[in-house]
Parts: sequence; C-alpha cells; structure tokens
Amino acid sequence: MSSWIDEDLPDTKTLTLESAGVRVGKSLAPWSAVLGALALPVDAPKQLYVLAPRRPPAPPWFSVTLDALPPELRELGLAGVAQRIEARARQGTYRDHAGHGPPLPASELLARVLSHDDVPGALEVPVGHGPGAGFNRFLAAAASGTAGGATGLVAALTVMPSMAGALAGVGLALGAATPAGWNVLQRRMRRKPRVLVLAPDGCVIGFPGGVRAYGWHEIDGFGETHAALPGRLRPLYPHLEVTLREADPATSTAEGVTPIKARRKGRLAAAWFGAPLPLIIRVAEAYRVRQTRHA
Repeated sequence: MSSWIDEDLPDTKTLTLESAGVRVGKSLAPWSAVLGALALPVDAPKQLYVLAPRRPPAPPWFSVTLDALPPELRELGLAGVAQRIEARARQGTYRDHAGHGPPLPASELLARVLSHDDVPGALEVPVGHGPGAGFNRFLAAAASGTAGGATGLVAALTVMPSMAGALAGVGLALGAATPAGWNVLQRRMRRKPRVLVLAPDGCVIGFPGGVRAYGWHEIDGFGETHAALPGRLRPLYPHLEVTLREADPATSTAEGVTPIKARRKGRLAAAWFGAPLPLIIRVAEAYRVRQTRHA
C-alpha cells in the first residue's frame, strides 16, 4: 500500500460492491487497497465503515448507513456486508499491498511529518478532545507559554513525529500566545492535530510520556485495555494498547531470524481519538498486517 485512492464523493453517498472494488459515491476503492470493513455498534450496527487508504486529513475509512446500500445488500444487513467485504479484502499477498522503493529513513520521515509534507500511503486517525476538561485547561496553559516544558508535550502529542522508537517533538516550542486553548494551538498548525499516524515504514504514536515512532518490525499488534489516566488509580478508561517487541540481535540465527528478547505495552486513552476505539484498532491492525504480510 503506497498511495491513496482517487476520490469523488457526492453529497449523498451510496455503496456498491463491484468486481473491481468497493464503490462509495463515485469513488472506487480497489480490492487490493481495501483494508477491511466493520459494522458498529457490534450489537446493533448503525454504521458500516469501509477501511481504505484515503488522503489525509480524510479519515482512513468511508462510513455509510443502511439506507446507502442497494436492496440486495440491504437484505444482508450492515454486519453481513462487512463480512462480505472482509472476506474479499483478505485476498492477495504482500506484494499487492506493500510500499515500493527503499524504506524511508527515520530522519526524513520525521522531517516530512513535522512539515506536513505528504508521506505516500500514510493514514491519519482523527483526533479527539482528550481525556476530560482538565486537558482543555492544560492546552490553554500550554498555549499561553505558562506550562513550561509541558508545551513541548502538547506539541508532541498533536504534531506527531519520527521513527525507530526515538523520542521526538518534546522540545518543540509553540511560542507565546494568549490563553485561548485548543483553537490557538490549531491555528499554529497547518493541519488538524494527530495522535496516530500509520505510514508504510512504521507508525507514530503520541503516548502520554512523549511521541514515539516505531518500525513495523517493532510492533506485535494493537488492542484494547482499560487503565487509569497517568498519575491516577481510578477510574479506569478504555485505552488503545500497543504491544511492542524488542529484538535481541546478539542471538540472531544463521538464517537471519532475530529472536524477540522482550515485549512491553504502550497505552493511549481512547479519548484522544475522534472515532470509536474498535474502529481505530481495526484500522491500525489491518494496516500493520498489510505492511508486514509475506508472499
């Protein structure tokens, strides 16, 4: 997966399944590009999400309701259509989906993301308002320059940098401004803030302790867990959980296989996302699998 699909969306969206792919409005997502589908809420679906590589800042999915389906698909229900798309999207091999050319160096990826240059094939997950009203007060303090080192953390959480597991963005200064909070910060960026960027050569995540980026070989998967916010014991909130793996090059085999030395977890509160957490997990995991699939 190295490019975005061409889009032409009318005001009224319809969804059809064709031999060439999934058509939403006038936009065709080829089957080789479709990441999958999900109907939510699971117990009584009201929205069908078709996961596809859309050019940022568009979310990496199309969403439609039952009314957008033709009669023959409407009979299947949203969950049934999602299952049909999932089965078709699983076909193909790594060569159908992986990016082309040499991997993007960490320094170049960092520079491109920070400057909001295009990273072909990269997907951006919509950002939410953060965990609670205290977050908005924190943003206001950061924007006014009174939060000291916390200003860099806000920049890191919203601007999204680097690769290779390195901390980055903590020293980014937003400059002096009146304490207008979220809107001030948004005006200082050329695009909407991001807390999760999926790129062909890795992903960038804004953890509470700072922004980190990882190559896909460093990530075992994405899932859901419940945990307290940093510095608290209660209550427990839904979080995106990222399972990270640390390789041990010293014990590599003659075939070039590097054993995993340790696994650790990273968490990010679901409130950071502007979409349901199951959808975020599904997109991130599907993208990871596509980028690591072998023929």
